[in-house]
Amino acid sequence: MTIDKTAPTLAEIEKELLEISDLMRYASATVYESGDSLNGPHRDLAFSGVHLIGEARGKVDRLLSRVEGVTRSI
Repeated sequence: MTIDKTAPTLAEIEKELLEISDLMRYASATVYESGDSLNGPHRDLAFSGVHLIGEARGKVDRLLSRVEGVTRSI
């Protein structure tokens, strides 16, 4: 594996953040559907995973909106 030492463009960063956000949405849906059939502490644990993924996705989406704002102003 080679490491590209050039800085990514804002468009490349935006694309990667969009992909990460989508992956987190899929993960959240998977965990939610899995947890929906559980009971008690196992269900609580699954839905805490949904919450944590949602929090992380929120951070990615806020960063994405900042990157989109920069690319629009260029």
